[in-house]
Amino acid sequence: MKTIFKKLYRNLHWIIVIFLFLYTLIPILSPVLFHFGYYRSAWWIQTIYRFLCHQRPERSLFLFGEKISYSLNELEKLGYNTKVTGYPFVGNEYIGYKIAFCTRDTFIYGLMTITGFITNLSKKKISVKYWVVILLVLPMILDGTIQFISEFLYLGQDTFNLTVQHPFYLSNNLNRAITGGLFGTGIGLVIFPELKTATREDY
Repeated sequence: MKTIFKKLYRNLHWIIVIFLFLYTLIPILSPVLFHFGYYRSAWWIQTIYRFLCHQRPERSLFLFGEKISYSLNELEKLGYNTKVTGYPFVGNEYIGYKIAFCTRDTFIYGLMTITGFITNLSKKKISVKYWVVILLVLPMILDGTIQFISEFLYLGQDTFNLTVQHPFYLSNNLNRAITGGLFGTGIGLVIFPELKTATREDY
């Protein structure tokens, strides 16, 4: 038993990478399953990941449709109604089917996984200075925080006696993909080199 735990410990960095890979891949399988007619399995993925991500359609990517990304105005013109369908909206055969992760989460975990693979395969320890990591994670923190404040003021204008015609800042899926990818890379560069070094020590 001790030998098994020792092997698991020494390969913990790979176990986490494989987990992240599957965690990121499964939401992408949902639109694939929808497209090929496996609706029940696709719905189960959407349902389970609804507890892990907001899944707002205008902030998610679509596969097998005319476009990979749609704005809220585009979705409303195509029949999407936030008051009726809300976040459970998964798309259809015309506009494609929604990945069960929002764009930001897709790129956060996707790039974190790639960073983990590269780090684990490297024969030398990959180390970066902390100011580089800060530069990588800061864009997403700013993008997400400013958007949250903007939406919070807009949605709470009656409560706070504000006059807000519309949110002063809303990110787009390109920004979410870039900032999410940078964030995932930065976090991966912090976690995996240290984890790999730690698991080489005697158990």
